[in-house]
Amino acid sequence: MIRPANALAMLRALGIFLIGMALIPFGDTANKMLTTEYSVHPLFSAWVRFAIGFAVLLPFLPEGTFHIFRNRIIVFRGVLFAGGITSITIALSQIPLSQAFGGLFYAPVVSFLTAVLFLKERAPFARWLFVALAFGGVLMVTQPWTTSSSGLAWAFLAGTFYGCFLTTSRALADENPIAVLFAQGIIA
Repeated sequence: MIRPANALAMLRALGIFLIGMALIPFGDTANKMLTTEYSVHPLFSAWVRFAIGFAVLLPFLPEGTFHIFRNRIIVFRGVLFAGGITSITIALSQIPLSQAFGGLFYAPVVSFLTAVLFLKERAPFARWLFVALAFGGVLMVTQPWTTSSSGLAWAFLAGTFYGCFLTTSRALADENPIAVLFAQGIIA
């Protein structure tokens, strides 16, 4: 049975999660509009996104945050984050939103494979089957055989960066989450 105080905390966490998840497509749509309708360079658009995230997080930094930079995985994760956001921003400037996100949804395939290889996670047959089905879905949405745009390659690169980012996030599960966010923002 959940106590009322725990239920309130869970509802608050759910609200924060939903707002955060809603901001992701908002940011991607803003990037699409900035790069296609207002001719803002994709790299500048991505950089502004990093800068805003960094500025919002700055007042909430816990003491001793800078120790996190001793961990090489955190630096690698920041580079992956920068690569993923930059790649999806370039993709969004060249192809429709649906195709760009389709390529980005390649990330769970990459995350699964890298978790098996580097984190030694179990990989029963059913997981391999579901990953293959998911990849089939990605191919159905993106239809790479119908386009000659480099935008789709950028979208798949973004998915690759994001999949590796997810795996490194799991490897950093014991670190302070605000310090991890700070590090990825400052590196990006």
